[in-house]
Amino acid sequence: MGAMAPSPPHSHRGRLRGFLGSLLGMLVVAYFGYHAVQGDRGVLALARLNKEIEHARSILDERKAEEAILQARVTRLSPESLDRDLLDERARSMLNRVRPDELIIRLDDK
Repeated sequence: MGAMAPSPPHSHRGRLRGFLGSLLGMLVVAYFGYHAVQGDRGVLALARLNKEIEHARSILDERKAEEAILQARVTRLSPESLDRDLLDERARSMLNRVRPDELIIRLDDK
C-alpha cells in the first residue's frame, strides 16, 4: 500500500469554516432562544405580567364593589331620596350625641 498523501491545506480550512459557521449558528440560536424565554419580553416575563394583571383585576373588582356600597349610601343621603334613619345615625355619630332614653353599647374595633 502506498503512503497517504497529505491533504491539501484548503480542505482543513473548509472544514474549519464549516464547523465555525455551524458553531456560530448554534450560538445565535441559543442566544435568541434564551432571551425568548428569560428576557425582559420573554415567555416568563409574559407569565409574570399576566399574573400581575389578574391580581390587579381582582383588586379592581373589590374596589368597584366597595364603590357600589358607598354610592348606595350616598344615594340614600341625597335630598331626592333621603333615608331619615341613616341621616340620624350619621349625625349622631359625627356629633357624638345621644338622647337621654337611649342605651349605648360600645363594641371594640378589633
